[in-house]
Amino acid sequence: MAHHEEHDAVTGTATTGHEWDGIKELNTPLPRWW
Repeated sequence: MAHHEEHDAVTGTATTGHEWDGIKELNTPLPRWW
């Protein structure tokens, strides 16, 4: 299975591949305070 990494067109950040109602989840780390 090939791994295909998508990037958000606006921010250039990688996405997780999850999408709900047309909203894609960005692959960003949790804040340090979390």
